[in-house]
Amino acid sequence: MHRIIKKLSAIGLLSMVIALVVAGCGGSDPTAAPRTAAKAPPAATAPPEATAPPAATSKPAATARPGATAPPAATARPIPQPTAAPVPTGPYRGGTLNVPLLADVGNRDPSLSGYFFNYGIGANVYSEMLRFNWEAPRDRVMPSLAESWETSSDGMALTLHFRDGVVWHDGAPFTSSDAAFSIRENNGRFASQLDIIASMDEPDPNTLVMNLTGPSASLPSLLAHMRIIVFGEHTWDAAGGDLTDGPNIGTGPFVLDDFDRGVSYGLVRNDEYFLPGLPYLDGIKAFVIGEEGTRLSLFRAGRLDILGASATTLNAEQIEDLRGNVPDLQALGFNALNQLVIVVNAQKAPFDDLRVRQAVSLAINRHEMSLLPHVQKPAGPLVGPPGWGLSDDELLALPGYGDGDRYLADVEEAKRLLAEAGFPNGLDVELISSQASYHRTSQEVLIDHLSRAGIRASGAPITSADDVARRNEGNFELNVQGVGLSFPDPDGAFLAIDVGLFTKLEDAQIADLFDRQSVESDPGKRAELVKQLQQRMIDQMSIITIGWQEFFWAAQPKVRDLLPPLGWTDANWDHVWFDQ
Repeated sequence: MHRIIKKLSAIGLLSMVIALVVAGCGGSDPTAAPRTAAKAPPAATAPPEATAPPAATSKPAATARPGATAPPAATARPIPQPTAAPVPTGPYRGGTLNVPLLADVGNRDPSLSGYFFNYGIGANVYSEMLRFNWEAPRDRVMPSLAESWETSSDGMALTLHFRDGVVWHDGAPFTSSDAAFSIRENNGRFASQLDIIASMDEPDPNTLVMNLTGPSASLPSLLAHMRIIVFGEHTWDAAGGDLTDGPNIGTGPFVLDDFDRGVSYGLVRNDEYFLPGLPYLDGIKAFVIGEEGTRLSLFRAGRLDILGASATTLNAEQIEDLRGNVPDLQALGFNALNQLVIVVNAQKAPFDDLRVRQAVSLAINRHEMSLLPHVQKPAGPLVGPPGWGLSDDELLALPGYGDGDRYLADVEEAKRLLAEAGFPNGLDVELISSQASYHRTSQEVLIDHLSRAGIRASGAPITSADDVARRNEGNFELNVQGVGLSFPDPDGAFLAIDVGLFTKLEDAQIADLFDRQSVESDPGKRAELVKQLQQRMIDQMSIITIGWQEFFWAAQPKVRDLLPPLGWTDANWDHVWFDQ
């Protein structure tokens, strides 16, 4: 508690903590100054005034405790019903959007496109060549830096035509060479997907031609992703190729104005943004608030405008609980295209033995896991949006997907496989998870499930930075994770296919099937290849998939035109405004 108070004092927010502790779940909701459409911006919304949790503010989700043997009781989950908002008369200009960060953004190098972008900060400082629609349908690819694009008749080239007059935040002109440079230097988790670009030509400062190794209908969607951003060659050169700590000079709707590592990041409007009249907001203030109880309390008190971004998503129970204090909150359904999985280190004994990986999968009761507030239903390995791969009936007929007597038989088979692999008395394993609350809940229940087959799991949640580092280094055994589609197409499932953060199994047949479906133009043949791909992933247990995840974002009643992305694809808030 002394550490938290010291941190709060440093940013002048201690008074609000005291008020929250006294008031419990209460707190006032300060009202921002009135706004008028297309007028000079009024005073910005006050930032959150607390970063420490008051006592007993959130209702914990029911979970099975480690060591328990009884499955969680089946309970009906509440279904959030969004409250109809008043008809807006805006959009209005002005105000500062206050958002939470699960943790510090870490490395700010745009070539790595890490959490700086996943948490929404980099995604508003920089721009992509293309972008996803800011309103429904969210998977539609729209112009951004490129105002138009076309694919050659043979599908072997993609040409992008960039806008005239775009400038970087430092006033330097943007050109097509910056876009080409950003592709060449991209070293983030999606970099391997850019290998389809064999070469690039720049016939003029506003045109970029990407020559491809083969046709790719999904490339425009990839170029619209917030992890494939454009950064300036001149900024890179001035920093000697090391932008770990910036400067972050983009072309996006907001400029990084101030930051205090581990505390907050402040963005202000870019008055030279290339989309006329945007953004509406004066700025964005992002606060590092790792404690879930604190985030919920600050939202109740009106000090946070949204919950959901930066992996601070909510489940159905939490939405209904928040309604007790914010009855008109907006419950925004978030289709994360994301699955709850166990990442298995198949490069490390004993998990390099297929029988051990199968035993882990068989010990999990996916029907019980689907009772958790954040799990929608059992799922097979990620190969595309729901509807691709095996049907629900085909999947539920497989070992590891049964309930009742079938599940009991699966547990016995898991014990037999372990004994056959040299572990007749079971084995001890480390099962780690990130600090996200839903991962911690899943971890507790999975420890119980694994114990039923004699797999004695233990482990503690770790920071996002440690989590990524350990998976990159292969310094783990089992890891509770969420893996999602990069964009809504089977090609977007590469994170679950390529050896890296989410799978450690190298399998030539999996790689071949993924490559073949990517270039197959016949829809029926492609669907069959995707089904074969998923079956092979199940047979080899390249990743242990549990179920599709179900999440929500929450927004204060005044927030307008904030639509959660389809998957973790973008976090551009240039269209967001306040209706008051």
